[in-house]
Amino acid sequence: MARRRNRDRPMTARLARVRRSLDYSVERLARDLAQDGYLAEQDDDGTILLREDDVETWDPPVRLAFTDAGLRGHLLSMAQDAQEVFPDVDAVQAAYQLLHVHLDEEVATSVMAGSSVTIGPRGLDVDPVREPEPWPDLDPDGGYGWVASPPEGCDGTLEFLSPEQVGARYGALHGRDPDLSQQRGGPPRA
Repeated sequence: MARRRNRDRPMTARLARVRRSLDYSVERLARDLAQDGYLAEQDDDGTILLREDDVETWDPPVRLAFTDAGLRGHLLSMAQDAQEVFPDVDAVQAAYQLLHVHLDEEVATSVMAGSSVTIGPRGLDVDPVREPEPWPDLDPDGGYGWVASPPEGCDGTLEFLSPEQVGARYGALHGRDPDLSQQRGGPPRA
């Protein structure tokens, strides 16, 4: 089952609420996360403990192991790119808002009870990472593949189709089977 945030405010409204400030500290981050619906508190060693959000409870809590200096350095490193996402605020504020987006993504997809989130060279690192949830409609033995555009004759909506389903749809639309020899990653050739 896919996780969904069920907040009264959409993400853009929550980010607009994040006030402009020169205070880019772990303490401020903990306060802002608490206002966003997380049960967040700062531990004695300065890390932020996330105990629950509106979807899940973590015992032991998720630890955001950031220092003020590490947080500020991370914000500065992503400021230019962040301003492309949030052009209406200054670069550091844009980075702070983008950090909130990234944290929400990691919470929704990667963290589990006892995970630690740190700032690494490529962004936020989670350890340990939870196993992905299976998609119940997918055939575990299906020969799925990814394409940049839908097969000829499909309407373009995103669907997960096995090669057999693609062939059946193509046949229904065109009155013949597709030429599988033209597909990359198609069935093995004899």
